[in-house]
Amino acid sequence: MEIVKKNLFSIICGVVALIALVAVFVWPLDGYYETLQDKAKKRADVQGKATGLLSKSRNLPVFDPNNPTGARLPKFPSQQIITIGTKAVKGEHQISDRTYTEAIRLSEANHPLVIANILPNPISQVAAINFRAALQDRLDKLRTEDLAAGVPPTEREVEDRKDALWKSMEKEIIMVDGQPSQASLDQVMARYQDRAGKLRDEMKKEMATKNKVYVDPSIVMAVSPTLPVNQAPSREAIWWAQVNFWVTADVAAAIRDVNAKSTSVTDSPVKNLLALQIPEDFFPPIAGLAGAGGGGRGEVAADASATPTTGGLPDPTLTIPDGAAQSPTRRVSNNLYDVVQFKLAVDIEADKVPMFLRALATNRFITVTRFEMNPVDSQLMQIRGYVYGSRPVVTLNLDCEELFLRAWTYKLMPVSIRTALGIPVEGQQGQPAAPAAPAPAPAGRNRNI
Repeated sequence: MEIVKKNLFSIICGVVALIALVAVFVWPLDGYYETLQDKAKKRADVQGKATGLLSKSRNLPVFDPNNPTGARLPKFPSQQIITIGTKAVKGEHQISDRTYTEAIRLSEANHPLVIANILPNPISQVAAINFRAALQDRLDKLRTEDLAAGVPPTEREVEDRKDALWKSMEKEIIMVDGQPSQASLDQVMARYQDRAGKLRDEMKKEMATKNKVYVDPSIVMAVSPTLPVNQAPSREAIWWAQVNFWVTADVAAAIRDVNAKSTSVTDSPVKNLLALQIPEDFFPPIAGLAGAGGGGRGEVAADASATPTTGGLPDPTLTIPDGAAQSPTRRVSNNLYDVVQFKLAVDIEADKVPMFLRALATNRFITVTRFEMNPVDSQLMQIRGYVYGSRPVVTLNLDCEELFLRAWTYKLMPVSIRTALGIPVEGQQGQPAAPAAPAPAPAGRNRNI
C-alpha cells in the first residue's frame, strides 16, 4: 500500500492513458481513420508517379516524316535536354509554316484567271459572254507561243500549196502566137509534177523544223463543250473550264520546260501531245461528297444537308483523310486541298521519260499514279505526217492527279460548288463568314501534300 500511496499519481496517469488507448480502438474518433487513409493513398499515388517517371521510356522528337519512330532518349530528360527539345520542335513548326505558305504562293501564282474577276461571279454579263473567246485565245497562245506547236499539213493545205506552186511555174511556159509551146508546156509540167510529188514530204519536214512539238487543237487544248457560243455560261461551267485551263497550262509548262533547249520536233524530247482528258469534277466526285446530283457538270445542288468530313474552310490543323481505298496516293479532296484527276498521253523519246515525270511534279503539285510505255514506229508516224527523227520514241500513257490548295481556290468557287463541298458561304444562316486569308496553324498540324 505504501508503494501505491507513493506512486498514486503515476498509477492514475497510467490508467488514464490505458483507458484512452482502449477508447481509440473501441470508439474511434470521427474521420480520423478516413484522414489517415486519404493521406496514405496520396503518398502511394506520389510514389507511383515518381516510380513511373523514373522508369518511363522516353523518345526523342520525330523530325523525319519517313521515319515516324523516334530514337530512344538514353538519359533522364533534364531541364537542359527539355529546353533543347522544345527549341527543336519550335523550329520544325516554323519550317512547316514557311513550307505551307510557300506552297500556297506557288499554287496561286501559277494559276491566274482567264478573265480578271470572272469568278466567283462574273464581273458583268459581257465578261461572261466573252469568256469562251478569251479562253480559246489563251489556249491558242499556250499551243503556238508557249509550246511552239503545230500539226502535220492537211490535205487542203497540200492542195493549196500545189495551186500556188503551179501558178508560180505557169509563168515559165513559153507562148507562141498566144498559145503555149507544147515543148515548153511539157517541160514545165514535168518539173511541176516532180515538185508536187515531193511537196507533201517537204511540208512535213517544214512543219517539224519550225515547230517543237505536235499538238492537234481538235483533240487537245480545245474549249470545253459545256461553254455555249455567244451566250453567258453558268458560273459552274466557267469554274470547271477555268480548272481545266489551269491543269492544261501546267501540263503545257512541263512540256515547254522539257523541250526548252530544242529547236525542232526532231530534237525535242516530247514529240506529240496525244491526249489530255480532264473531268469536270474533284476527287472524290462532288456528288459523292454532298449528295448533289449530276457530278461536277452544270448546276450543282445548292443544298448540302450535312457538311462532309472532308469539306469546310481551309484548315491545315485537321487530320488528312486516308483515301487508300480510292487512290494509290491515298489523297482525296479535303479541307487542305482539292484533287483533280486526269489522263495524259504523249509521244516522247524513251530516255527522256524520267525527265518529263520530274517536270510534271516540280512546283506543279502533279503526281503520276499510273503509267505505261509502248514503242512507236517512227517511220509509220512519218507516213502519217509526224516527223520524229531517228531516236527511239515511246507512247507514254499516264494517269495523274493535281492538287489545288483550298486556301486560295475556295474564294473563287461559285456558291453551289462551295456548298457541295461543305465550305461555309458568307451570309448563310448559321455559317461563319469565311476569313480573308488562312489562319496560322498551331503546333501539331498534320500536313500531307
